[in-house]
Amino acid sequence: MIHNSHLIGECGYRYRNFDCEEGGRALQAAFAGHDANLDVYRRTARDFLRGLDPENEVNVRVYSDAIAALYEEQP
Repeated sequence: MIHNSHLIGECGYRYRNFDCEEGGRALQAAFAGHDANLDVYRRTARDFLRGLDPENEVNVRVYSDAIAALYEEQP
């Protein structure tokens, strides 16, 4: 995936802002080396997606704590 989003972290091939020339270089880098780095690409994507999983233990705890805070007494 070639993208310019800071929200996707290290996944894919990122270029900054809306720089189409840098985007083109990212496309060239992907074309040249993607197959050789496929294992790393997949691992990075899996790790990123695991962090978004609604059943991820950390996400469940953060969400549960946020809901519990709604019911705590306010001074």
